[in-house]
Amino acid sequence: MATTRHSPPVAAGEPIGVVEAPGREAAAELLVPRDTGHVGIVGATESGKSHTLKTLARALARQGAAVLVLDWEGEHSDIASHALEPWQVRVPVLNYPDPRRVVEALEAALRVHGDHYSLSPLMAQLLAKTLARTRRRVRSLVEELEKLAENTPRADTRTSTHALLRRLWALQPVLEQLEPGPDKKLDPASPQPGKIYTIDLSGLTPSQKKTYTQLLATHLQANKQATTLLYLAVEEAHHTAQPGTPLEQLLLEARKKNIRLITLTSHPTPLHHNQQTIIAHQQPDTESAKRLAEHLAPEPRAKQALTKTLLSLETGEAIVKIGASKPVLAKIKPI
Repeated sequence: MATTRHSPPVAAGEPIGVVEAPGREAAAELLVPRDTGHVGIVGATESGKSHTLKTLARALARQGAAVLVLDWEGEHSDIASHALEPWQVRVPVLNYPDPRRVVEALEAALRVHGDHYSLSPLMAQLLAKTLARTRRRVRSLVEELEKLAENTPRADTRTSTHALLRRLWALQPVLEQLEPGPDKKLDPASPQPGKIYTIDLSGLTPSQKKTYTQLLATHLQANKQATTLLYLAVEEAHHTAQPGTPLEQLLLEARKKNIRLITLTSHPTPLHHNQQTIIAHQQPDTESAKRLAEHLAPEPRAKQALTKTLLSLETGEAIVKIGASKPVLAKIKPI
């Protein structure tokens, strides 16, 4: 492939692999800088995405960045400085002083459940009023709304309260885990530089994983300090970064908060248009390879060759593009 004859994309940083260029006497290291911008790791099942995430996380941490991995299947604790359970993380969404901010955060988290889980104006008003007069615990909030539904003489209020309760019940298991308490070991908005944190989400249902991701993204967007560069790694990002969600907003606005996203997806998505570094493993089908080739190599002559390469990569091989550099073929190194 023509792209393999170019020099490595950056001249300084930590190695994550070697550039494969036929005819070279010595392989050049593939280096990633401390600030890679947002990163997209994309590839078919068993193509090497998880291995790449581990190697990348270690390279970034060695350069002083903090890395937080939302570990959907519980397979990344071996690289962690701090391996955490979901309940050990402090994301006090219900404790925001302004009830309207709480309503906005919960409404955003509900978007991953579908449009039928959106809040009507009356539901949002009922939620804000209840938050203003009750203890900021999800169980107390639910109990207060249950009393309202039982005692209100108005049919519209009763109907809207029942609908609001159904939405809160969907969020309740995750909200309870994120509430303040003595056993919390991490506020994601204040990570330590050079550390890798993993949060094992394998015990949550798919919908709970999505909710957890959105609530954490909301917390980072509202509270992250700009002092430490933080990489947030999100697996199955094609299921969690839909338009209008906190995670998508974090992708669009996070640079001013000193946050970078690392997304892992099985196929190309619109996310990649906002990412400065792409690590593309073997693609699952020709259509995915074509779409990714168009993004990586705008020149028409290079697209066809790159499409073929993306379909034939071996496990652990990847096409890597960092910033404005040209894509190179690389072998991600063993951990």
